[in-house]
Amino acid sequence: MDENSSARSGFALPQDRAVQDVTLAIERGLFVARLVIPALVALAVVLFRDNLGNWVAVLFLLGLVELYNLVLIGPTMVRFPRFSHTAGILLDTAVLVACAFLTVPELAARGITADFWLVFLLFIVGAAFHFGPIGAALYTAFLSGFFAWISLAYFPAGSVTVENLPVRLAFFVAIGGLVWWLSFELNRRRQYLEVANRSLERQNFDTILMLATVVEARDSFTGAHLQRIRYYSEAIARHLGYQEPDVSALGEASITHDVGKAFTPDGVLKKAGPLTPEERRVMERHAPDGERILGDRPAFRVHREIARHHHEWWDGTGYPDQLVGPAIPLSARIVAVADVFDALTSRRPYKEPWDSARAAAEVFRLAGRQFDPLVVEAFRRAYHSGEIEAIRARHGDPVPEALAVVSEAR
Repeated sequence: MDENSSARSGFALPQDRAVQDVTLAIERGLFVARLVIPALVALAVVLFRDNLGNWVAVLFLLGLVELYNLVLIGPTMVRFPRFSHTAGILLDTAVLVACAFLTVPELAARGITADFWLVFLLFIVGAAFHFGPIGAALYTAFLSGFFAWISLAYFPAGSVTVENLPVRLAFFVAIGGLVWWLSFELNRRRQYLEVANRSLERQNFDTILMLATVVEARDSFTGAHLQRIRYYSEAIARHLGYQEPDVSALGEASITHDVGKAFTPDGVLKKAGPLTPEERRVMERHAPDGERILGDRPAFRVHREIARHHHEWWDGTGYPDQLVGPAIPLSARIVAVADVFDALTSRRPYKEPWDSARAAAEVFRLAGRQFDPLVVEAFRRAYHSGEIEAIRARHGDPVPEALAVVSEAR
């Protein structure tokens, strides 16, 4: 993947990217906190080591927290957030229990009534946000039970810790339940907003699809062209390393690549013979016309890129802006390959369809001239893997394969 695309913003709709960005920012913030908090506790242990005979063992456990955060939690928090959170909570709980066994007996023997119960409360709050109702209840019951047991086992009956135990246990349960309810309510409202947002996106997509289908009906024997362009583009994007939701967003945006042909006269659009220079200029206007039709809504950013620039050539000889190389939006570079391959393998007023092997060879040949070489390489992998032929089989035109009579697609 070229350096231009490695810094890409992605193809997904702005709201999808925004949700992902916020989620990632939260994950990173929590990860930093997981590293900073044990370090601060370790500093406190060193400063007050005279009160802890087992302070070296406690430091070892805190160092272990730093280690598994760096080795396990950090590398998995983005791709496997559920696993990362669960593993982090369970490992942290194990460290908490071990530290309690190391410190509480000594604190009780010295008569120190430190508010170590607040640490248990923090763990209960964190787990209640993560686990479901049953998991949160079990976790709260476990920590509350362990706190009660270790308090009764090491502190004398008349101590403040034992006398306040019932109140603290009730506080654990109340706070755990309240936090879980807040988590449940926030999740319910988030799901409602996601459903409403998806419904609005679906309506927008259906409207654009109808417009693109009406336009395509003027310039094609079948509406399958739009579906093939979509799935070819998605296959290429996957082989470039893209994941959802970017792959689907690119596929949906690709269907509007020729929407500007709504303004192209039939005499030019359906002409069987070569176009005159003036007719060629009229045909080329469909690129900026498509951008104009799609308007300025942020949700159609990628649609506009593709509509305007999918006829740009890698060497700068395309239209409408004669962009060169990486200056062409990556979305348009991908759709350009998909569009030309489908044009070569489809029947048009001015040509018979090529067989797929010949069309693929032509695409390979034009790498570095008409097409981005890295996009062509991704297409090559998709073609040789059988994905392209599978798409043609599912969405092919009802016409026989035949030899072509022209050297490249219009």
